[in-house]
Amino acid sequence: MKGIQAAGFSNYVHGESDGIMAAGFTNHSNQSSMALQAAGFSNQCLGSSMGAQLAGFTNFSKDSVTGLQAAGFANYSGDRTLALQAAGFVNVAKGDLDGAQFAGFGNAAIGDVRGTQAAGFGNACEDLTGAQFSGFLNLAKTVKGTQVGFINVADSFEQGAPIGFFSYVRKGYRNYSLGVNEIGWAEFQFRTGTDRLHNVFCCSHEPHSKFSKLGLWIWIGQQSIGH
Repeated sequence: MKGIQAAGFSNYVHGESDGIMAAGFTNHSNQSSMALQAAGFSNQCLGSSMGAQLAGFTNFSKDSVTGLQAAGFANYSGDRTLALQAAGFVNVAKGDLDGAQFAGFGNAAIGDVRGTQAAGFGNACEDLTGAQFSGFLNLAKTVKGTQVGFINVADSFEQGAPIGFFSYVRKGYRNYSLGVNEIGWAEFQFRTGTDRLHNVFCCSHEPHSKFSKLGLWIWIGQQSIGH
């Protein structure tokens, strides 16, 4: 199909599509699509999508996506994604992602990400070159960039640092210390993250006063140069 298909309910193309498909409910392309697909409910492409899919509920591409997927609920790309995915709930890219994912709840790339993932709850990918922003959880393997969230988990950081309440880097920086200061407080510290930037959790206890005192502190630290 080359040209324009417009329908109140549904459009169907058995082969490839190139142009515009606009429907009140759904658009379906049985092979690759180089078209703008715009539907009130959903768009489906059983090949590669090289254009844009705009839907009130969900967009689905069986193979790669180049361009844009924007949906009220969810977007799915079955292979490499060179695109922006924006959804009210979740985005999934089955292969590598070069671009960005923005979702109200979560983003997942079952491959490497070169770009940005931003979600209300969580983000996950393989290697990350860029940034992850979330309201709760970020997951990645090797990171060149940053993770900003309540909890950040990574295998290693080659560049940049995680920022959040708790950051765990498997090949990163961890330190435990226990001591007593000059006024009799016993103190335990736990540090986790990277040497460039890490979380510090501290618990202190002073047992010798009339009323036993307990203190809890959390802050961000940096390893001193030369240590």
